[in-house]
Amino acid sequence: RKKKTGEALADGAEALSDLGRHYLGGLIDAMPELTALYAPTINSYKRYVPGVWAPLTASWGVENRTTAVRLIPGDRPTSTRLEYRQTAADMNPYIAIAASLGAGLHGIDHGIEPPKAESGDASLPSAEAPLPRDLGTATAWLNGPQAMTAATNTTSALHSAADESRVSTRRRTQGHSTQARRRKTQGVRERVITMPTASQLAARASVAPLMRRVSKNHRADTSARQRSVARWFA
Repeated sequence: RKKKTGEALADGAEALSDLGRHYLGGLIDAMPELTALYAPTINSYKRYVPGVWAPLTASWGVENRTTAVRLIPGDRPTSTRLEYRQTAADMNPYIAIAASLGAGLHGIDHGIEPPKAESGDASLPSAEAPLPRDLGTATAWLNGPQAMTAATNTTSALHSAADESRVSTRRRTQGHSTQARRRKTQGVRERVITMPTASQLAARASVAPLMRRVSKNHRADTSARQRSVARWFA
């Protein structure tokens, strides 16, 4: 059975499902090697210092804003979500979203379990994997196996999404064409049904001479005013 958004991630208020844990595990596992995609410029790394709520380790926690991934529990499974907090403000959002999805799929495919949740300040030195603190290190780590796997998963997911999009677009186009033909046929029927009656045609014929006379008088008045204005300026 296909689950609604959120139900596949959590089984309860703060309990992640197996799928949710593996997705989170993939995010944490590939995070150091994908840092260059989340923080692509030199200035991106100026915020990665202690005390400014920027993640410095590949970690996660429940409502912990010092970790790289924050689990936000809801009052029901559909409102439970993950906040990815490593991305910089100057990143490319499309690349960052694709990279995180690929990392999550990497965790699901390999059944990766996330580390223990951090309950304190995750920016302090710990056993968790540290994140690159400069662009040179992040670029060097980008050639790691987890990054390559995430890129492959992202490409496959994007191709699948593109195929589904083309199919749905084709179906919508066919539906729109059918609806357009129906509206066109209905419009012809309405025009045939709403043809004017004989009395309406007679009324229009009787009004036509009056409208022509009014239009003629209006044109004559306009011409007289234009001539008077021209004489005044002359």
